Amino acid sequence: MQSKTSKYDSVDVLVVGAGPAGSSAARTAAEAGANVLMIEKRAQIGEPVRCAEYIPRLLAQQVKVPKGVIAQETKGIITFMPDGKVLRKSAPGFILDRDKFDQALAAQDGGCQNPHSNESRLQSGP
Repeated sequence: MQSKTSKYDSVDVLVVGAGPAGSSAARTAAEAGANVLMIEKRAQIGEPVRCAEYIPRLLAQQVKVPKGVIAQETKGIITFMPDGKVLRKSAPGFILDRDKFDQALAAQDGGCQNPHSNESRLQSGP
């Protein structure tokens, strides 16, 4: 019986999940020279949105947040507690259009070649 070869037979790194952590890991590995395959179970990266859209200003500077995904700038956070207390905290940052953020992050720096697909292959090196 002859084995059937697949386009996935030879990868250095397999990244499962194209959220911010997976996209960042895939990009870092590809930039280091690895042949990377990133897969995502959802048909559209970032949809449906599954997490908060707030990101602190300092983190936004490190992650290369594209301006087109920033919905609003924040100066602070107000939290209404179950016991009726209201907590206010200075928290400069941004509210993101989260699905667009995930897609943009997957497409940055040699990342996901097609952020609207559930599969992308990152090639590296010559």
